[in-house]
Amino acid sequence: MSKSTLLFRSRGNLANDPRYSSAARVISIDEMLSYRNTFREKPTPEFDFATILYDARHEKPVAPPAPLVTSESGYRVKDAASISEGEKTLRNVQSVLNKLTEKNYEELKQQVLQLHMQDSEVIDGVVKRIYDKALDEPAFSAFYAQLCYDIALYAHNCEKENKSKTIEGEQLRKSILTRAQATFEEISHLCSTDADEVDKIRRKKLANNIKFVGELFLRNLLKAKVIINIIAEIFSTTESTPTPPSAIDAEVGLELLNVVGKELDKTANTQRVWDVIHEHMTTDAFGTRLKFLFQNLLDLRAANWVKKEEIPEPTPAPSLTPAPTQTQQVRGAVKRSPTDVPPPPPPPPSAEMSREEKERMKQAALACVPETFTTEHLRKACSIVRDTILDRNWEKTKQEFSSMLPGEPPQAEKNSRMACFFGLMKSACLTSRDVDSKEYVTGLTNSVWDSSEVCRGVAWALTDAITERVSEDCPKFYERFAAITAGSLAASHIPVLTAIKDVFARSANYLDALIPVRDGTVEWELDFVTVWESYLKGCVETKRQLPTIVEVLDALGSVRFTQTLRNILPDFVQALILENLCSKEELEQWCSANEANPKMQELVNELTNMIL
Repeated sequence: MSKSTLLFRSRGNLANDPRYSSAARVISIDEMLSYRNTFREKPTPEFDFATILYDARHEKPVAPPAPLVTSESGYRVKDAASISEGEKTLRNVQSVLNKLTEKNYEELKQQVLQLHMQDSEVIDGVVKRIYDKALDEPAFSAFYAQLCYDIALYAHNCEKENKSKTIEGEQLRKSILTRAQATFEEISHLCSTDADEVDKIRRKKLANNIKFVGELFLRNLLKAKVIINIIAEIFSTTESTPTPPSAIDAEVGLELLNVVGKELDKTANTQRVWDVIHEHMTTDAFGTRLKFLFQNLLDLRAANWVKKEEIPEPTPAPSLTPAPTQTQQVRGAVKRSPTDVPPPPPPPPSAEMSREEKERMKQAALACVPETFTTEHLRKACSIVRDTILDRNWEKTKQEFSSMLPGEPPQAEKNSRMACFFGLMKSACLTSRDVDSKEYVTGLTNSVWDSSEVCRGVAWALTDAITERVSEDCPKFYERFAAITAGSLAASHIPVLTAIKDVFARSANYLDALIPVRDGTVEWELDFVTVWESYLKGCVETKRQLPTIVEVLDALGSVRFTQTLRNILPDFVQALILENLCSKEELEQWCSANEANPKMQELVNELTNMIL
C-alpha cells in the first residue's frame, strides 16, 4: 500500500495514542482517509484532497535529469596523449613543490633536474611556480631560492662538462629577474575600495617578495647592481636631498637589508645607504617603531653583523692547579690524603642553569597552553558547550571542564578550565559559520569562568595565533578576536583596563618568552599591533567605557617590561593617540608626576625617549 508523510499533528482521541503522538510520521492512505472528517476547512485555498489521493495511487514517472552542459570555460579532463611536454614538466614541478620538505629535498631535487627546461615558456612557468610558492610561504624563502640555485648550477655544470643540456641556465636567470620586476609592478598596482586592506596586502606581499629577492642575491642568482637599484629607489640615495620613504617602503627596505646587508657590505660600497638611513632617523622621517627597528639594524652592522645570540660564550680560564705527576697518581691509588680526593662530579645541566635562564624557561612554559590539551580535548569542549546550550546545566559543564585534564586539584582544575577557554576562543575565531560562532561566544561569556581564567585563556589564544601564523590560513582571525574581546567578553568578564594589563601586556611578554624557542620574527610584533589597533577601534565603536590615560599607564607600569613590550610600546601608545584617547601633553604630565616613582621608572624612561 502506498505511503505518505503526515505533516500535521493528531487531534482529538488520536492525540493520546502513542502511535500518532509524534510530530511527523509515514501513514497509509487508509489512515489518511480517517483524518478527512477532522478538517472543517481547507488548510489553503488550493488544497485538494482528491488530487493528493490520486497522486498517491498513481505514481508519476520520474523524468530523467537533464544532461549537464559544460560551458566553454568549464574544466575538461585532458587526454594524456594531448598534453604537451612543456605542460607535463610544469605539472611535475608543481607536484614536487607541493611535496618538498627538508628531509626529501635531495631526492625530489633530482626529479626536477631530470626535467626538460629549455623552452622559454616552460622556464617562465617553472620560475612562476617557485616564485609563487616562496611568496605564499615566506618562512621557506631560503629553501626555494636554494632550489633555483641548484637548477642553475646543474645547467652550468652540464655546459662546462659538455653534457647534453636539459635546462637552459642563462634563460633561468633572466626569467627570475623578469619575474621579480613583474611582481613588484603587480603589487604596486593593487586596487580596492578598502585602502587599509590594500596597505596590509601590499605590506605583506612586498615584504615576502623582497625577502625572496634577497635570498636569490645571496646565491648569486641576482647581481648586486639589482639590489643597489632597489635600495636606491626606496631610500632615494641618488638624490642630494633624499626624500623619506613611506612606511611600507621603509619596512620593505628594512627587510631587504636584514637579509642582504652583510653580503652587500662585502661586494659594494653601501656607505651612502647607511648615511641616508641615519639622516632619515635624525629628522624623524620614520615612525617611532621603525626608528627603533632601523637602530637595531645599525647596531647589528656596527657589531660586524654578528647577532647577540651568535656570540660564543667565553672559554673558562685554564686551571692554575698543576696536574698530578705519574708518581702522585700511583700513590693516590694506594693511599689518598685529604688533598688527593678528586673533585666532585660536575652538577647536572639544570643545576648549572642561571637564574635568568630558569626564569626564561618558566615564562616559556606559562606562555603555552598545557601540552596535555589535545585537539580531541578541544572538540570535546566545543561539544559540551553545544549540549549545555540545550539543557542549561552550566554547573555540570564547569565540572566537566575542570576534569578535562589530569593532575592534582585545585591547580589542575584551574589549568583545565583555562585550556578549555583557550580552545573555545580559538574555535570562535576560526569558524566562518555564524551558528557555531554564536554557540562558542555563549560558552565564553557564561558565568562558569572567573576573570583570571578568561584573561589567561584569551592571552593563550592570541599568543598561539601569532606564533603559529594562523592568520595566513584564516585571514579574519584577528578581526574576530578583536570583535569578541572588545564586545561580548568586555561586557561579561574583562573590561578594557583588565584587557590592557592581563591580556595584551601578558601576551607581549609571552611572545618575548617564546622568541628564542620558536625563532620569533618582527612579524610577531606587527600582528600584535594589528590586533591592538582593531581592539581599540572595536571599543570606540561599541561605546565601551574606556579608562583614562592615567589608569592605562598605571596599569602598564605595574607589569614586567620585556624587550618585546618595549618594541611595541610606541605603536601601543600611538594607537591610543589616534583614537583620541590621550594626547602628547597628557603623556608628558604623567611622566612628570611619576618621575620619582621607582615602580614606574622603566615606563617613564621609555615614554620619555618616545616623546623626545
